[in-house]
Amino acid sequence: MAYLFLVRLNCSLWRHAVISVELNSCLFTVGERKPAAAHSIWADTSRGRIGICSACYELEQFEGLSTKDIGAIHYMFGTAYLSSEDSDFRRSIDILTRAVELLPVPEVQSALGCAHWRAGNRPIALTLCREALERQPTHFGQEKARAVLDGAA
Repeated sequence: MAYLFLVRLNCSLWRHAVISVELNSCLFTVGERKPAAAHSIWADTSRGRIGICSACYELEQFEGLSTKDIGAIHYMFGTAYLSSEDSDFRRSIDILTRAVELLPVPEVQSALGCAHWRAGNRPIALTLCREALERQPTHFGQEKARAVLDGAA
């Protein structure tokens, strides 16, 4: 039995509405099938708030977006992989590393530190979180950084 879920996400990377998501595929308005979207995020960008599904994110078609926008999108997907039921810490680390390269702010650095902590990379995690808190002690992701430094992440 296949389930069909109707969604109202406009995946801005493809510039087409994602009109349905089936069990194993994502159907776009042009009728072309793409891999199923495991995650979708909303990101505030220089173009306004845009929705992006993971299938489109994986294609990396970021035309029209600034470097900061792309960094923010990487951050959103990296934290989604970190917090999902089937957390993929290696994938989260890869994505968040790209995010830090494009958007080197303490919030993103703390998320990367938390991903390293959960993957067992304790020294890297401690360094990233310590640096993030030194740069801005009250940043948005400070709780993650403090939890790592306290050994409770």
